[in-house]
Amino acid sequence: MKRILYICSESSPGMVPFAASIINITMKSEKLEVYALVVSKDINYRDYIKQNKKMDNIEFINASQNLIINIVNKFINYKLLYKIIVSVRKYKIDYIHLLTGDYTLSLFVPLLRKTAKIVFTVHDMIPHEISAKSLKKKFFKRYIIWGYRQNTFYADILVTCSQQQFMSLKEKYPQKKQYFHNFPSLVTDGIINGNERCPELEKFNGKYILFFGYVDVYKGVELLYNTFLNSSVLYSSYSLVIAGKGDWYFNRRKNEINIIRINRFIKDSEVKMLFQNASCAVYPYLSATMSGVLTLAYKFQSPLIVSDIPYFKKNAENEQTALFFKKHDGNDLAIKLKKLLFDTNLGNMKSNQKKYYDMQYSNDSTLLKEIINIYVD
Repeated sequence: MKRILYICSESSPGMVPFAASIINITMKSEKLEVYALVVSKDINYRDYIKQNKKMDNIEFINASQNLIINIVNKFINYKLLYKIIVSVRKYKIDYIHLLTGDYTLSLFVPLLRKTAKIVFTVHDMIPHEISAKSLKKKFFKRYIIWGYRQNTFYADILVTCSQQQFMSLKEKYPQKKQYFHNFPSLVTDGIINGNERCPELEKFNGKYILFFGYVDVYKGVELLYNTFLNSSVLYSSYSLVIAGKGDWYFNRRKNEINIIRINRFIKDSEVKMLFQNASCAVYPYLSATMSGVLTLAYKFQSPLIVSDIPYFKKNAENEQTALFFKKHDGNDLAIKLKKLLFDTNLGNMKSNQKKYYDMQYSNDSTLLKEIINIYVD
């Protein structure tokens, strides 16, 4: 039986449900003995990792509340490194799997390779277009990118949930073992059972177009914002809800019409109502390598429009579960929005979304087999 130690040192809104899903699924395997060190800061891993008989194998670590210590830990996280070394020796770990980018450990990966094989989940082989206005943010963004590259370079085994990225990694690192597994669903029990409405929409009874997720350049929010305001047909009939943390990285118009901005972390208990009450959801991404946002729209059968980037084209059935528009093309986005909201019979799209979600994400057994192959090959 192979012994795996998962490391989850990042607790961003996207990373936590992804990592927790992998841990929840692999805990079911009789072929793996799974351990994990998970660090909670903004979001608590305890809320996402399901209770099971092996909970003693997971060590929950709270990030320091001290600003200076937190900054130091971004470069040299000795506490986490010590816990990894102790766990490797205590449990005779075969594989250390860095699940969440884990750039804070990039300086130590050459050392850790001497204790166990290193598996690294590559989220973004090519960095996304990002907004970083201050010198501090620019520095940390570059440091994170450097850390990801170091981990990719030194890891023994590379894993990704993107077929396109998988092929690129094989080409760039032919000497390494490479594995692909499908992206897990980000729909948690807290989302499924949640019935809270966002307070910002409590008194709002109109129809709305939804963007959900962290706001940054590569998500294409500026394109959606301008497309909406440039169309009198759209803003006279609908509002645009932009839900998720992130700074406005573009110039807003002085006289905004029907724009509702929810600039905070959206609780799991609020997600279902956001999608179920939306007239449609839009993901106008400029780029994406791995993303679970489709699972939310599919689960709650929200009519969907996405850009025609390769990742979405690969993970959405063409014109069956979503409408596609040309990346960067606001005119095409407007056409597809009008088609979806005013012309299309949505019954087929919704039923196709349900079928696709049930087929792709409801059964963990296929995903578990893919993950087991990483360690038992």
